[in-house]
Amino acid sequence: MTPRWLSRLRGALDATVDGTFLAPLRVVVGLGLALDGAVRARELAALGYFGDAFHMPLLPERLVPSKAVYTALVAARLVLALLVVVGARARIALALSSALAIHVVLADAVGLDDARYLLAVTAGLLALTPCEPRTSLVAADDAPPPPPAVGFAYGVFLL
Repeated sequence: MTPRWLSRLRGALDATVDGTFLAPLRVVVGLGLALDGAVRARELAALGYFGDAFHMPLLPERLVPSKAVYTALVAARLVLALLVVVGARARIALALSSALAIHVVLADAVGLDDARYLLAVTAGLLALTPCEPRTSLVAADDAPPPPPAVGFAYGVFLL
């Protein structure tokens, strides 16, 4: 006989949810990621690479990206944010965006901002949800409607 709390926990972890209501949140988080990437690009162009000045990494110095790698990271974050907004491979793009944003935060604690960190964590948690769109732009008129975006509810619970 299993305890009641364990059966409730199993039920909560096995629950599914329709993720169509998460699409607006995905778009807003994607726009936030794009804005953060644009701000980082503007800072890179105006102020230069953060590693050339005083910086305080929370990672070992060998894991702090060089200027060329950091420039590529900023460009990749902008492309990933566009994928999140459009909804193409949104969950993968959210997970990668989250990982890159947290890496940049850990590489330069001087530029640490709680809003940037919250955005990165939210993107990572949203990657655990069924937030990808299920619509097709080239569907025929007589085609059946696409199935709803159903997935495990634990990501929604964590959000």
